[in-house]
Amino acid sequence: MKKLLVIPVIAVALTGIGASTSFASSENSNLISQDSLQSKETRVIKSAVISNKTYTLVNGERKVTFKHAKTADMRVHVTNKTTGTLDWYLKDSKGDLVDKGSLAAGKGFTNTYYTLSKGTYKLTVIHRNGGKGSFDAAARTME
Repeated sequence: MKKLLVIPVIAVALTGIGASTSFASSENSNLISQDSLQSKETRVIKSAVISNKTYTLVNGERKVTFKHAKTADMRVHVTNKTTGTLDWYLKDSKGDLVDKGSLAAGKGFTNTYYTLSKGTYKLTVIHRNGGKGSFDAAARTME
């Protein structure tokens, strides 16, 4: 009688293993398709990203240059990663001031500038006390 019980138990165990294997394989195929969708979305976003980096201050300041490829809106983001206050200036390719401001330690901003002309833009960041540290800066053409 024990032999009769063992055979169905083994059969159920093997069926469960087979089901879990097929379940895992369908799950992996879904992950692959999601990954490929995400990589397509990333390519679209990256094509509009002008800059997205962490910059280190050199002697208390840093200039970041980026090219705005066409006349369109542009979004700029800066985060202060220092322990002091940063002053920042955004200038267009003619050297004209587009915007300026200051950021307390640990603070950030995101500004959208409407219908900026094509060209090279410069973001100048200066630590008020000439201190050390870094900041994040990102710029993106809005399409």
